[in-house]
Formats: sequence, structure tokens, C-alpha cells
Amino acid sequence: MTILAAIIIATSIFYLILMFIFKPSIFTLDEIPPRQLILVPGAGLRYDGKPTHILEDRLITAKKYLKMYSADNVLLSGSTRNSGYNEPSAMLDYLVDKGTHVNQLTLDILGNSTFHSLNNIRALHINDRIIIISQRFHLTRALLIARLLKIDCIGLVSNNISFSYHKNIYWYFREILSTPYNLGRILIHIIFNFIRKNMDII
Repeated sequence: MTILAAIIIATSIFYLILMFIFKPSIFTLDEIPPRQLILVPGAGLRYDGKPTHILEDRLITAKKYLKMYSADNVLLSGSTRNSGYNEPSAMLDYLVDKGTHVNQLTLDILGNSTFHSLNNIRALHINDRIIIISQRFHLTRALLIARLLKIDCIGLVSNNISFSYHKNIYWYFREILSTPYNLGRILIHIIFNFIRKNMDII
């Protein structure tokens, strides 16, 4: 067995364990306990500036949630670029076009990754209990990051659009590899903050 194969097997087992741990925190639309703050992480834009299908799937779920329950705030978090690429703005346009009131929507233009989206919430000292809307394969990692950042989150599964078997396999494999990377990133973040706080005390 090569080292690469051993790493893939080990990370796959680790991811399966995490899926089991966080399964009770992941709900469908009919099961979800209502909360007042919703986070919709970005997932890319098409060439025409419209949300990709995977992001549209999340936005459809957000719209359905708002129709079934009330929420004070829907945080649309994504990345922006100088070329006019703006995920949060495209997400807002999509939801407003579908009838969502703009006052319910807040943009986070610094949500370059799931880690950044959640850490931005933490930096704002938002203590609300949060629902993260995403696909099932992504929610395991998102809830792990939230737990490590000490943010009270549950996940709402998006499954409005059917994706091919091959795409789902690719996305799950991507999550398996991304999870250890995110753990390392969070560990560095925690260590850096610890050092900075102690330097301030000195």
C-alpha cells in the first residue's frame, strides 16, 4: 500500500466518523427546528454571473425555509473579485427576484470559504443559534468548523436539484480531502489568536 493510498483511506474513515457524529445535527426542511439566523455559504457563479446550480439549490432551500418559518436574518456569504465577480450580490438578486424581502438579507463579501464565513460570524460576536443551508456532503465539514469555532449551528439539507452520481462522488471525495486541511487551518488560527492575546497582556 502506498503512502497516498494510506492517507486517502485514513481520511475517508475519519470523514465517515464525522458524518456519524454530526448526523443528529443535520435536518431536512420538515424536521428543522426554527432559528432566527440563516447562513447560506457561496458555491460559485456561472459565466453570466448567475448562481451555479449547487448554489441555486441552497438558495431555493433558503426561500422554502422563509416561506415555512420566519427568520430575522439570512446571511449570504461568499467571495468577491475585482472583475465584478460577487457571490453575495448574485445571491441577493436571486432571492429578491423570487420575492424575498431585501430587509431580511445581509451580505458578507469576505466569505471566501466555509471557514471564513463562520469565522466572520464569530468575529461579529453573533450569539444567535444558526442554521447552515448546504448539501449533505458539505454540512459535515461546515458543522465541524462551527463546533471548533464554538458556534451553535445545525444543518439544513439542500436537495432540490438532482446532481449526477459522478458529481456527488467528486464532491464527497473533495470533502474528505478538505476536512484535514480545515482542521489544520483552524488549529493555526487558534494558536495565532492565543499568542496574540498573550502578547496583548504582556
